[in-house]
Amino acid sequence: MEQDQTLNQQEITNLKTQLTQAHLKDQELNKIIQETNTKLTNTETELNQTQTKLTQSQEQTREKQTQINTLKQEKAQQQTHITNLTQELTEKTQTIATQLTQINQKDSLIARQKQVLEQLLTNREQRLNELGGENV
Repeated sequence: MEQDQTLNQQEITNLKTQLTQAHLKDQELNKIIQETNTKLTNTETELNQTQTKLTQSQEQTREKQTQINTLKQEKAQQQTHITNLTQELTEKTQTIATQLTQINQKDSLIARQKQVLEQLLTNREQRLNELGGENV
């Protein structure tokens, strides 16, 4: 009977040891779960921050693309305006060139007419001198 009691005591001691070890393992597992949950929370926080940064970056990209599109439209309008002004300048230059040609032609005609009139005047003066000289 004493032997049974000793065996029972050993079994109780073994069970207590196993229970203590199980309790320690349970505490260890709870600690690991807590650390994993903390890491998960931190990762979720980082993910949320990254998502926020991505959203902000996408918005900035949209704003910049809008600015680029606006600048491209303005550039196209300015290029059209430059083209129109260049065309207008070309037309005015052609008009001026035509007018200068006409003026030069009129100047030449006037110069010829002046030369003819001067020749006529010279001839008339000569004729008058001849006529006047005969009368003298």
